Formats: sequence, C-alpha cells, structure tokens
Amino acid sequence: MPTDRFSFSGKARIIKIAEDTNAAVDSLVACKFSFFGATLEEYGELLSAATGVEYSPQALKEIGNRICLTERYYNCANGFTVSDDFLPARFFTEPGSSGEGIEIPPVDRDRFEEELQKYYRIRGLTPEGTFADSSWLEQQP
Repeated sequence: MPTDRFSFSGKARIIKIAEDTNAAVDSLVACKFSFFGATLEEYGELLSAATGVEYSPQALKEIGNRICLTERYYNCANGFTVSDDFLPARFFTEPGSSGEGIEIPPVDRDRFEEELQKYYRIRGLTPEGTFADSSWLEQQP
C-alpha cells in the first residue's frame, strides 16, 4: 500500500500490518532479508509442510497480531507506558534530513498523538496504550 512517507495518513494501519507480518515471519525463524522474496502464502505453505496443520496468510497475520499483543502485554506489565511510544523531543522541534535538497519539517506533535491513538484503537488498546481486558490471552489463535 503506497503512502507518502512524510505524511501521517494511513500510517497506523500500515504499521500494524507491518508489525504483524514481521512478527509472524520472525516466529518462523526465517531470514529477514528473504521476507521480500516470499509471500505470506509461501510462508504459510512452509509452516503447513513443517507442522501438518494448514496455515493461510490470514492465519499468519493473526499469529503475528497475537505475538505483538503478547509483547505489548509483557511490556505494560513491566512498566512501559504511553510515554515509551513517543519520539524523542527533538523530533518535534528540529527539522530532519533525508539527503541534499530534501527538507523534512519537525514532526507535528498533535498529528503524531492523533495517529498514535488510531494505532491504539486498531490494536484494541486503551487510549493509554494498555489493555482493558486480558481475556484474549486465553483464546487460541
């Protein structure tokens, strides 16, 4: 899904998809660099061949989502807060650089916070980035 890399538009959804996909592929102990050479269908076929259980691309995404939520749950249980999801203060005050002739303004703090809240909603988290209910831990993927 192509987007403007300097815009917040659609980033929360794209980040969730990328996190879930990468978590699923990482759990297969596959080389990160081969990720771009194989599709989720192919990774599903590999996992199915190894386990004898059918895994669709959607099943891999669900596995990735569960991995990301489990990591988040662990981090929250060990003191992580919404402040750990923020960029360093200088990102909001200093321009960035991306090569000669490319000007990158400081990140708009309000837009960042808005997109962070969208990300939390997409993940099913509270506005504080935590869990309202942990019953999902008992569900099988």
